[in-house]
Amino acid sequence: MLQTFAVTDLAGDATQELSYPFTAARGTYRFYAVCDPENRVTELYEDNNLAIRSLLVKSSAEAKGPDLVPLEFDVSATTTDPQSLRISGMANGTVGATYSQILTATGGTKPYVWSIASGMLPQGLSLNATGVISGTPTTAGTRNLTFQVIDAGNNLVTSATLSINVTAPALPNLLVTSVSGPSTGTSGKSISVTVTVKNQGSSTAASSTASVYLSSDNAIVEESVDDDGHDDDIFLGDVFISSLSAGQSKTVTTSLTIPSNVNAASYYFGAIADRKSMVTESNESNNALAGNRITVGSGGGADDD
Repeated sequence: MLQTFAVTDLAGDATQELSYPFTAARGTYRFYAVCDPENRVTELYEDNNLAIRSLLVKSSAEAKGPDLVPLEFDVSATTTDPQSLRISGMANGTVGATYSQILTATGGTKPYVWSIASGMLPQGLSLNATGVISGTPTTAGTRNLTFQVIDAGNNLVTSATLSINVTAPALPNLLVTSVSGPSTGTSGKSISVTVTVKNQGSSTAASSTASVYLSSDNAIVEESVDDDGHDDDIFLGDVFISSLSAGQSKTVTTSLTIPSNVNAASYYFGAIADRKSMVTESNESNNALAGNRITVGSGGGADDD
């Protein structure tokens, strides 16, 4: 070790110039300068404190002058340690929402050139050479990717593994929690039907409808067709459901008419929430429910309650 220097307190981005008189025979010398070798200062980065420089000392004849002139030695110059080039930054995204993220690096010489060394971005996103990730993600999930960056002089190359998490958007989820009506009815006559719809999603559902059916079984399916090519579930009508906040339920009782061509038989009441897909939901497969049974008689008589 040639010399130890005491460095005064330095504010952010401040520098202090230190000098050391050096006399040597002709030759090339390699100098090492280390900041804070005893780790007395807690730093943002602890692995960029070393700088290495070479000094060529010439003889008087070679220098064509009486003095030896050392090459400049600047401790603050950028080190060639690849780890001085650092990658940071990666924001999370949401399915269906526009995404834009600029990757950042420190160290080396700008401009940087970015690429993906391993892994794949979520579907719908892409990375350009300037470090901009953009697009609209289409699927939820977490991806781990290794990004590589090269500085302008192709001297510094480094990589880092970052994660991006794409979450599903907050959406409502409508389902029928109950549907009921009388135990008997007559084709061509009206009956009173009660339907309860709940929003068990995480955001408010706009106004929609619940469609009421009669079905020969308890599988309620819109416009289902049996083996004979006939509609299995018989549509009775739509019930208006006003806007529902997350966790809210709405019960509606209305009068509906059993079609006059319905065969005398036993049926299930059934209902499908948002049959017309007026509301985008987090789950579109849980909208139907079967209720109690009703025995339908053929034509004539007064309306049934």
